[in-house]
Amino acid sequence: YSSRRRNTRYISVTGVQTCALPILASTSYDNMLVLKMLALAYRRLDRNEEAEELLDFCIDLVESAYDNGWATPELYVRLAEVYALKNDMQKVAENLETAFEKGWRGLTKLEYDIFWQDHQDDPGVNRIKVLIFDDLKAQKGRLRDFNPVI
Repeated sequence: YSSRRRNTRYISVTGVQTCALPILASTSYDNMLVLKMLALAYRRLDRNEEAEELLDFCIDLVESAYDNGWATPELYVRLAEVYALKNDMQKVAENLETAFEKGWRGLTKLEYDIFWQDHQDDPGVNRIKVLIFDDLKAQKGRLRDFNPVI
């Protein structure tokens, strides 16, 4: 066994397997995907306390990123994914709307991403899908009418 593997086997700390501890110890916003996937797995296993713990940690990561000036459209989408896992659909809609206003147009993400599977019929999510679709159609029309002078 490598020392890394030996130190991460069979021990659980506050419901999170120790293989996730380096991620939890890091305050990197890039680790959110792994944490959201763990939370999703915990949700599907009916281990809701562990899922909530991870999702709250994700929210803290995003808020620290906001404090550091990282208010990007993708950050709002990632926060919306966390709230979708928490089933707080009002905050999902607010964050998706903010992402849309900041230029995000990830229609395929809302259609096919695993975090949105359980929310395909949500009115707030569908409203953002319609806004994105309409905007993409308008952009396509503007592109078709574009006549550059060479």
